[in-house]
Amino acid sequence: MASFRVSRATALLKMLRKTLHAVSVPPEYKRMLLDGVLAPTTSFGNEIFGSNNHSIECIARVVFKGIACVLKKSNFCRHRAYEELYIIPMEMRLLRRELGRSYNGHIVEG
Repeated sequence: MASFRVSRATALLKMLRKTLHAVSVPPEYKRMLLDGVLAPTTSFGNEIFGSNNHSIECIARVVFKGIACVLKKSNFCRHRAYEELYIIPMEMRLLRRELGRSYNGHIVEG
């Protein structure tokens, strides 16, 4: 299932690449495209099927490519880019959604 999500997100990134590279599009709109379109597309179905570390890394790699398009650099500090663009890292996003499925929003003590 992770390979299906990665292939679908890669196809979406190819469609968005021209917009993410455009100088005429403000950075706020580019961030909204990453956070509102690309990230949910990659994490779709995570609540149902779950994920392991390998699938999370593959999914996060697609989002990193999108961030690289916005920053117009291939070499950058990912954590700093997340902070500057106000994007929640994919690892945290996927684990939060998976925990919501597992524990139904309740805090488990133990």
